[in-house]
Amino acid sequence: MPDLACGKSAMIQVNNAASWSDARDAASGDVGGATEPNSLFLKVATATGPYDVYRIYFAFDTSGISVAPSSATLKVYAASAIAVDFNVVEGTSDTTGSPTQAYVDGDFGKLNFSTPYSDRFLAGDWVDAQFNEITLNQDARNAMASLDTFRVVLVQKKDFDDDGSAASTQTGPTIRSNAYGVTAQRPLITYTEGATPNEPEGPANPSVINSSFIITSYESGSLNEQYTRGVAQVPFSLGVRGPLSLRGRSASQVVAPSTGDKDTK
Repeated sequence: MPDLACGKSAMIQVNNAASWSDARDAASGDVGGATEPNSLFLKVATATGPYDVYRIYFAFDTSGISVAPSSATLKVYAASAIAVDFNVVEGTSDTTGSPTQAYVDGDFGKLNFSTPYSDRFLAGDWVDAQFNEITLNQDARNAMASLDTFRVVLVQKKDFDDDGSAASTQTGPTIRSNAYGVTAQRPLITYTEGATPNEPEGPANPSVINSSFIITSYESGSLNEQYTRGVAQVPFSLGVRGPLSLRGRSASQVVAPSTGDKDTK
């Protein structure tokens, strides 16, 4: 099972917004300085004011993946036992952050809540001081195959649900970033390679057999096959049952044709 190391990661925060919508729907936040911190955490604060929303961003280089993996798991290392429910959603392609380029303040709103990349991760399943595994769904695996940069964003439950109604402050989980000094604790994706589809049937040499399966020339000097198939040919003996086996017959039964009644009157 190959691993994908995280490129750049970030925590982008909006603090002290006047309303819930001002915090959640902000186009820009604060990455907290030019240096990527060792740990990243989620936070949602809802009250009569002010309002806070923190999100975690990861970017992976998937340029080497052309077929959707049959399975994939995002692994994040817990730096704290404090945790609340959270979701993983799509990071959009217009994001500045990439495997090699740092995230910027303007990346805060570049995510797609309508494309979750996992089921909700429940607080009760979170374990401190070890990797926590998040199973990525088919949408995520398809994106890994179609995009050169695969971006994910971690958001708290209240952020995902767009729920700023109750006054509360929830912090966590806290996760090791890509910049953390212990490489073995950095975020990664483990995946199982998907099967390559069968090659479609078609001419081995278009100049010999065209797309309408018409032979346009004949290579008399070569005994090699001039046509390739994406799948193996079914043996003749295993093909459609023919006249010899009608009604369970095991041998040919040839009956002479009748010449009709020769009696004349």
